[in-house]
Amino acid sequence: LERAVVERRLDLGLIVNPARHDDCVVVDLFHDRVGFVVSAALHRRHRRLSPAALLAEVPLLHVPELAQTQYLLGALKRDGVTPPSQLTCLVLDGVGVGVLPYRVASHGVTKKRLLQLDALPVFDDVITLVRRFDLPMTAGARALTDELRAHGSRMPPLEEVLSAG
Repeated sequence: LERAVVERRLDLGLIVNPARHDDCVVVDLFHDRVGFVVSAALHRRHRRLSPAALLAEVPLLHVPELAQTQYLLGALKRDGVTPPSQLTCLVLDGVGVGVLPYRVASHGVTKKRLLQLDALPVFDDVITLVRRFDLPMTAGARALTDELRAHGSRMPPLEEVLSAG
């Protein structure tokens, strides 16, 4: 998306952790954190295990293409932690440990069903609105931009999301 904005194929883009190209205006909307989460049921079954020991016992569920996932897997490897297998699906059914944004893990149906695993690496995200500085803003783009900014300002601070999890 960021490349499409830079190349003028898109007027606006909602982008996580943009490269902050010189030709673009970047408006930070809100922050999130990607980390390791586990279902409450799986946590209860393995409560005596440390987070690193749990990762050595159960599959790691993630989307491998994401930069956040690659960072976290690299951090685990440097710490000598190797999950027995890696799958690309959700964690709600208690199959294994998942890599998810904490706002996702603490929202809606997942609320109180997924727990953050502390003492493991995390990846801090910033969700942004990106547009070229040299393109005029249409009325529609201005309305969308204003609403996205307002929505971002209504989101609870990340610290509140983390403490609620």
